[in-house]
Formats: sequence, C-alpha cells, structure tokens
Amino acid sequence: MNLQDLFNMIKAFVLNFINNRQEFNIEGFGEYLSDLRKSSGLSLREVEKKGRKLGHDFSYNYVHKLEHAKYPHPDKDVVISILKTLELSEKEIKRVLKKFHI
Repeated sequence: MNLQDLFNMIKAFVLNFINNRQEFNIEGFGEYLSDLRKSSGLSLREVEKKGRKLGHDFSYNYVHKLEHAKYPHPDKDVVISILKTLELSEKEIKRVLKKFHI
C-alpha cells in the first residue's frame, strides 16, 4: 500500500464517520436534565454544592445552560459528573449518553 492509498482509505473512513454521526439532542437533554434535577429536589446551586462535595468540578451556571440548551456540544466528562451527582447508576448514565448522543 502506498501513501496515496493510505490517504484515500483514511479520507473514506473520516467521510463515512461524519456522514453517519448522530447529532447531540440538546433540547431533549436539557429538558431531561431539568426534570431529573427537579425530581431530586435540588436547586441548581445545590447540585453544584453536592457535586463539589463528591469531587466534581462544574458550576450551577453550566447546569443551567445545559438545561436551557445553550451548549450545543457539552463536555462529556462534565455531563457524567452531573449525572453522578444526581445519583444515576453507571448503567443509567451509559443509557443517557447513548440516547442523547453525547
């Protein structure tokens, strides 16, 4: 295989990946996160405070912006931290990440 063949193979792979990529569902996730937080009885600031006690680093403002669809591509690690703070199991977190294409 020469360099041109390798380049074409990589290009085809990348184009296929881009064309088949699922888009993040920001509106649906924001509503889901808001409902989850409210059902846990926590305010935005309480989620931040609880998260910090658990060693997570996110602000109430970040959660607020996620809930109101202000981040089209949120940081996956931060989303996982928020979901852990809201006491979702690892299985539930994986389901949420898959459902909303995070």
